[in-house]
Amino acid sequence: MLDPQLFSISRSITVLDVVDGVDGNDGVVFRITNSSPIFKKDETGAISPSSILLETFLQNIEGTPNYSWFRNNTPIIGAVSSSYEVLTSDYASVGLNTYKCTVSGMINGVVSAVSDEVTIPLLSDGTSAVRVFNSNQSVTFTAPTQGYAGIDFDGGSSTITVFIGDTQLAYSGTGANTFSATLTANNASVAQGLGSGNTYVVPQPTAMTAENAHTDVTITVRNGVGVVSVYTTRISYSLSRKGIAGNQTATVRLYQWSTSYPGEPNGSSQYSWISGVHNNYTGTNEWSTTVPPNPEIPLIKLWEASKTITATSETTIDAVDWTEGYNIVDVTQNGAAGTQSVDASVYKWEPTIPAGPTGTSVYTWATRSEERRVGKEC
Repeated sequence: MLDPQLFSISRSITVLDVVDGVDGNDGVVFRITNSSPIFKKDETGAISPSSILLETFLQNIEGTPNYSWFRNNTPIIGAVSSSYEVLTSDYASVGLNTYKCTVSGMINGVVSAVSDEVTIPLLSDGTSAVRVFNSNQSVTFTAPTQGYAGIDFDGGSSTITVFIGDTQLAYSGTGANTFSATLTANNASVAQGLGSGNTYVVPQPTAMTAENAHTDVTITVRNGVGVVSVYTTRISYSLSRKGIAGNQTATVRLYQWSTSYPGEPNGSSQYSWISGVHNNYTGTNEWSTTVPPNPEIPLIKLWEASKTITATSETTIDAVDWTEGYNIVDVTQNGAAGTQSVDASVYKWEPTIPAGPTGTSVYTWATRSEERRVGKEC
């Protein structure tokens, strides 16, 4: 049997990592369903409604899950069910309350998950709603394949504006119909913002230390009669590592069997940065993105065309151009010296073990036949 050599075509391209989820929590879906609850306080100080029910949605945890609720990152004593009723008494001394819930159970072992955080705002006027606008609430930055150096933070700033009804509030630390703001960054370095006129501008980050980070902006609002209420808005940061131009490389290849130098490739193919799969070659001259079956023709060669490419965009799939920039080599050959072997035999009838053969015979690789022995005894 022929033992062919292997030829390949290669090309380098840029690839980015894809974050699949938190280890141990893959597959768990857990969230608070009532994500936009609101308390209202009129000018007499009365808060309505009397309570707000926060309920959770849980999927892919087996057995009986265990719940724990938190208010402002502090465990709530006795709050261990799948829902939690927020009473107006929570706002007696605190103008802003943030809630979240943790759950533990079984899915391929013991796991735990944390819900999203829900902040319940307190509207300071029973008839005129406070509206907070965040111009850039979710930001994705391009990043190198690994680590957190070299992140492009351009476009990561955000502008905060506040309205009561149709009245836009001025940025100020005091006075009626004004607002002020402070920020707290998590897993990111962000300078304090700048308030001027009717806006508060949150600068873009200067560094990130985790795949997902955020900045919480706490906004203090003063209405027309001086009643104060507090709100938060979050700016979320994430990284794109899926084919950023110039940051990744990969090698792609085309193959074909031929007894002589093959016709050069043309057309295009596709490469997926996420899966690393190269396919869909649309050119001519019998090239393929996978090694074709060996035709078992003596001395035929397997040829490889290869090309190194870098990512051209932030897309997960890039087109590979095969009209130029490739290199063609032969990587294996049927019947080449040292690459194939066969058991050659000669025969003789004797009642006892005969003397060993001498001389030569001829083996034809194309027909797999042996003939023309020259020698004695066999």
